[in-house]
Amino acid sequence: MSRPTGGESHQFTFDELPSRGSESLVPRFTLRVMHAAWLVSALLLARYREPLGALLGVRTMPYQTISSQADWDHVISSDRAVIFAHVSWSLASEVGKQKFSQLARKWRATRGVPDVSFYLLDLTEAQASPPEFFSDWIQATPELERLRQTGAGETVWLANGSISLLQAIYDVTVEKLEQQTRMALP
Repeated sequence: MSRPTGGESHQFTFDELPSRGSESLVPRFTLRVMHAAWLVSALLLARYREPLGALLGVRTMPYQTISSQADWDHVISSDRAVIFAHVSWSLASEVGKQKFSQLARKWRATRGVPDVSFYLLDLTEAQASPPEFFSDWIQATPELERLRQTGAGETVWLANGSISLLQAIYDVTVEKLEQQTRMALP
């Protein structure tokens, strides 16, 4: 391999690239950079999937997020609804959120089941002081107080605005959740 001197330029071929022993440094470096880029993009996508989808007008999640009084009124007036109360600081809630999402996707893909609306209520920022619409509901229904206290990813099944089931779902299989949904929301 001839080395360029002075102002000469030389294009290295892949075989001429500096190497250590029989393995080339460039492919390993390239793989590391590609892996790092993939990892960063996967983490960003996981964290910002829903807001990014909303920004782009693409619904990427199998549920709707409750963020206003109007959203809440729609939930309460639904014939059949499942609400997942989420706090991002809780591992149980994060696991439950994944199961809730799997349940919603699976339910929507299944033919012959009743129409059920799935909603996420994110209480992460509102832990000390939940939104007024939610506080009013908790005051009217005392058993719901644990929704904002435990962070265990509690889920509420509503039939015509009335609670038919309340449970943390982080340790329940998706198949069991499907059965419970069929029983709670016939």
